[in-house]
Amino acid sequence: MATGNCLINAAQCNEVVTGFTWHHQHARICELCILMVCVGLSCGTLAEIAWTKWVGGPRILAMRDTLTVLPKEILAETNITFAESFDDLAERMSGMLSRSPERR
Repeated sequence: MATGNCLINAAQCNEVVTGFTWHHQHARICELCILMVCVGLSCGTLAEIAWTKWVGGPRILAMRDTLTVLPKEILAETNITFAESFDDLAERMSGMLSRSPERR
């Protein structure tokens, strides 16, 4: 199901990056993006948050009410900012992106 949704929505992306495995995707996503937005928390999202520590970024913006809890150890070692509403999320995204240098 996920692959089908990815293919359908790929046309809406500015750029599609392929050629890496599920095993390597967490680090690669963190290397490519300038801001990681988390709405909800799955094992994959938690892994991507953790990988930001080892690749030197990106900044993380998380919707607080969609997460049950993040371990204190993760919070201490990563750059997470919490948004309190969707309006707050949009405002913080705009502010963070306008101040972020281009990564790659």
